[in-house]
Amino acid sequence: MPRRLYNAVLTSWTVLAEGALAVLYLCTCRSHLRVVRDWLLLMFIWSTHAVAPVIGFGWLLAVLGLAQLSEGARLRRLAFLASFLVILAYSVLPIIGLVGEQVTADSDLRGSWIRLQVTRGGAHPQWARTECRHR
Repeated sequence: MPRRLYNAVLTSWTVLAEGALAVLYLCTCRSHLRVVRDWLLLMFIWSTHAVAPVIGFGWLLAVLGLAQLSEGARLRRLAFLASFLVILAYSVLPIIGLVGEQVTADSDLRGSWIRLQVTRGGAHPQWARTECRHR
C-alpha cells in the first residue's frame, strides 16, 4: 500500500472511531448501542495501539471500558481483559516494524539535546541529534 494511502486510511479510521465513540458515550444508550460502543472501543484499542503502542493510555482505555460494563457482558469483559495482554504484546513484539516506522525520543535531564531514533521496517536504527535552545 502506498505510504500516502496508508496514512490517509489510518487517519480516517482514527478520526471516525474517536468521533463515533464520543457520540456513543454521550448519548443515553439502550442495551444494543452499549454493545456496539463496547466493541468499537475494543477495536479502537486493538488497532490504534498496534501502530502507536502507548501502554499507559491503552490500559486506561481498557480499565474505563471494564468499569462501564453491565453485569451480563461476560464476553466483552473477557475481551477487555485480553486487551491488557494485547497492548503489552504490541509494545514487546516488533509489530510496528511491519506496518510503518517507529520514532522514539530521548533527552538529557536539562533538555539541552534530544536524540531521535527512527526505525523503518525492521532496519537498523538511525540516530539524529537535535539541539534545543532555551530562552
